[in-house]
Amino acid sequence: MAGPDEIWLPLVDEPVGDIVARLQAEDPEIARLVGSPHRVLAFRTFAYIRVGILLGELLFEQELAVEDADENWVEALLRDPKHHDALHREVRAVAEEIAADPKYSDDEPLGPDEDARDRFREFARKQFARRLSVPLEISARERARRPPVACPTSGAQAAPPARS
Repeated sequence: MAGPDEIWLPLVDEPVGDIVARLQAEDPEIARLVGSPHRVLAFRTFAYIRVGILLGELLFEQELAVEDADENWVEALLRDPKHHDALHREVRAVAEEIAADPKYSDDEPLGPDEDARDRFREFARKQFARRLSVPLEISARERARRPPVACPTSGAQAAPPARS
């Protein structure tokens, strides 16, 4: 019997993971549905399995030999709108099932919620406005009070501002 170090499932580096990530990026609603760390883990696990199974079914439906089932075949499959839609529906179904699972109802969201984003936007607006309200130039009165400064390279003195 194989030991625990000998059994592992390489999900991340496989083409199936790339396909799931691409389909997920095309549908922003999926990120909202699986927006917690536990949900993301469950989603990726089941989406990889179900997309892999669907790809296998499509491979047999296309009647291609095992030698022909390389990355080029997968890319060609994804370019076919019928197959692309079937894969997208499968990924979306996994996301909806994970979102509806009561085991994940108490999970914290993966990122900040909309209220936190709104509070940050307001804070940033106030900080930016405060920085812009600081005068960038010295007023004429302030310049008149300061002594002239000599140029470090030529030694010439700056002319005092004209008084009106």
